[in-house]
Amino acid sequence: MDSLCLFLKFYVQVRPIYFFKCTFNIESLYTAYYMNISQLH
Repeated sequence: MDSLCLFLKFYVQVRPIYFFKCTFNIESLYTAYYMNISQLH
């Protein structure tokens, strides 16, 4: 049970970092996409 508790604590601390990285990557992809479109037009 102690290892499970430690794992949950670790998971709760690490998960937001991955979430923010993921959103940041998606946002930067969208930005690059829109910049390419605006350059074409």
